[in-house]
Amino acid sequence: MSTKRDADGSGESGLSVVDVAINRLKKRIESGEFTPGQRLPPETALANELELSRPSLR
Repeated sequence: MSTKRDADGSGESGLSVVDVAINRLKKRIESGEFTPGQRLPPETALANELELSRPSLR
């Protein structure tokens, strides 16, 4: 099964903004950047880090 990729190789082409946010958070969790029980960064900071608007992140 192939994954559709954007020009930047992210594979986020055609996904909703919500799906993009979920995928980006999953990658960070799977990489160990966030550990179980750890609080997420403040909403504004997380939106900036994920390159999403705050309303999209909510």
